[in-house]
Parts: sequence; C-alpha cells; structure tokens
Amino acid sequence: MLFLLFLLAIAFTLTLLYGNQGFFHLKLLEAEKTKLESANQDVKQENKLLLEKIERIKNDPEYIEDVARKKLGLVRPNEVIYRLEKDPETASEKINSTKP
Repeated sequence: MLFLLFLLAIAFTLTLLYGNQGFFHLKLLEAEKTKLESANQDVKQENKLLLEKIERIKNDPEYIEDVARKKLGLVRPNEVIYRLEKDPETASEKINSTKP
C-alpha cells in the first residue's frame, strides 16, 4: 500500500511539472506572454510614430515639401542640386575620364 501511494505521489508530481497545465508549461506561457507584450509595445510605438507622421502630413507644409524634395527629387526654380558620389574611387574615376 505504501508503495502504491509512493507511485501515485510520483505520478502526481510529474503531472504537475510536465503536464499540459504543469509548471514548465506555465513558464513557457509566461515567456511567450512577455515576448508578446514586448511586441505589442513595439507596435504601439510604431503606431504613435505613424500617427505623428500623418498629422505632420496633414498640417505641416514644410514637412510635405521636405518629403517631396527628398523622395521625388523636386527642386525650386533657379535651384542647383549637387549630387556627390558615395564611393570616392568611382567619383575620381569619373572626374579623370572627363578631363581632356
């Protein structure tokens, strides 16, 4: 009888530790919850930034001009744009090839 109680205690302990609602499963769920809360915070921050950007687009003509100039390459009348090469070697090769 004592042996049977011992086996039941072991089975109960293993179920508490490794079962579907056991301790280790609970720890996995808590880790997943923490990860999802972090992702949720990231999404909230991104939404906040996007809402600020929307408000600027709606109400800030200077921001609209800046975006149009950068993304569409728009220029003002009589404005001169200088474009610099990112790779200095390529730039110097182009300069040397254009010299007479």
